[in-house]
Amino acid sequence: LHCYENDLIQLPTLPSSLKELQCSQNRLTHLPALPPTLKILYCEDNDIEELPPLPSTLIELECDSHLRDDEDDDSESGYSSDEE
Repeated sequence: LHCYENDLIQLPTLPSSLKELQCSQNRLTHLPALPPTLKILYCEDNDIEELPPLPSTLIELECDSHLRDDEDDDSESGYSSDEE
């Protein structure tokens, strides 16, 4: 599912067979539950403060901007992984 750069403020319930979600550059404050089949998630440049539980199938994740850092709530943090 590619829905980046649309000024979205929320996403609907995601299909249980979804493998890729690219929702970067929107105005999302949270993500719905992620399906257990998800392999790729791009959610950078949103207002997301906390990610939902990540499925064990996830091999690529790009997030940044407003994710909370447990050590310092005022700092920005991000994570990027490119595993195969």
